[in-house]
Amino acid sequence: MVKSFSLTIAASLLLACQNPLSNKATGGIDLDASIVRGDRDASVSCPMGVAALLGDSNYLSSQVALTALDGTVLSASFISSASAPTDGLAFALSGDVVLPSTAPAPGRVVVIDRYGTNVITWVDPATAQVQGQLSVGTGFESNPQDYIELDATRALVSRWGINGDPNQQRFDGGNDLLVIDTRKLGILSSIALPWDDNLPPRPSTFTRVGTSVAVVLQRLSDDFSTQGDAEIVRIDPTSLTIAQDLQLSGVSNCGRLMPRPNNTGFGLSCTGPLDLYGGSKDLSESALVLFDVDSSGNLAEQTRIPASAITGEPLQSDFDFASESIALLITQTPLGGSSNNRLLALELATQTVAPLAEAKPGADGTGQGLAFGSVLCSPGCSPVCLLADAAQGLVRRFDLTEQPAAELSSISVTPGIGLLPRQLAPFGAP
Repeated sequence: MVKSFSLTIAASLLLACQNPLSNKATGGIDLDASIVRGDRDASVSCPMGVAALLGDSNYLSSQVALTALDGTVLSASFISSASAPTDGLAFALSGDVVLPSTAPAPGRVVVIDRYGTNVITWVDPATAQVQGQLSVGTGFESNPQDYIELDATRALVSRWGINGDPNQQRFDGGNDLLVIDTRKLGILSSIALPWDDNLPPRPSTFTRVGTSVAVVLQRLSDDFSTQGDAEIVRIDPTSLTIAQDLQLSGVSNCGRLMPRPNNTGFGLSCTGPLDLYGGSKDLSESALVLFDVDSSGNLAEQTRIPASAITGEPLQSDFDFASESIALLITQTPLGGSSNNRLLALELATQTVAPLAEAKPGADGTGQGLAFGSVLCSPGCSPVCLLADAAQGLVRRFDLTEQPAAELSSISVTPGIGLLPRQLAPFGAP
């Protein structure tokens, strides 16, 4: 089974858990409720809430919960692998599911079913009813990674997989961006991406950069033995052509280009090449990279902070900004190693580091690999940053407006169910 590199590691290294028990569907949410609207700064555009993806370590079952921005559970079992009998799913959710990194439109929750299914599913957050599904496999294992809406009628889907026998049907090459019609739920066109010698592009996550959309290329060979330098490609949404191709020499295996609050730029966390146990093969290729945007809309590298200067360990590719001046980073640690994932707050101006949390070790006292999943902050919308802690089956909460930062009470999204939080993503675009 082939997934994206970072998530192949996740499948192998995430701690084992018991087989999940059934969980009764809890339906949609009241989009006008005060807990969803919250007490927000009127000058800041805020998503409606957070979609929390839960699953088991064997990638057999998935469940999506909806929470408020502070982590308060609104619907614990909004949609799940067991939803097909009641929700009219043509393609039932598998255990290999991710959520869009950019919030879709307010009337949509979108679920990306990857290897083995290759389907995009749209769900109504108010009713939890499936609005439609679209297969993006086009005859092969396309392994879709992310989804972003260009406007009210079009979206992009990044496809990580390569078709070894293309030209059998339309849009079946792979390692590309699909342009899809979100009204008729069909594929409109495909955008080819640049190769680097024999290394395929491996497009992963999307980010809005001004009026354009940026996608991060992970560049990994078919046999996973060679990891190329990271690359960021910006797409013009009108012409659907490449507006910028920015190569980042010396860093690899990078995550999403994260917007910095108050439009002060972007950041990218890069892990570097890993072995099969999640150990670093080259720490020098792990760093936090900060970017400016020039008057032409082009991204330009501003600062590169090596992981060795932050923590002495590689950084996970998932991170977020708690504020304009503070980045929340997660360390990458190997399965069975002597260390555990840590959540760190990095003050960007001084490059000082404050530890916020450490994952618990396994029963044998060794590290559990990817015990911490994604971290999500909503600056200006909520003072609370959320962390998916699969080691404890909790969503942990931190208030970084306090000095020092305070850990708040954690939330068990689905108590008694053997599904663990893996990803946190906003839903309901402002």
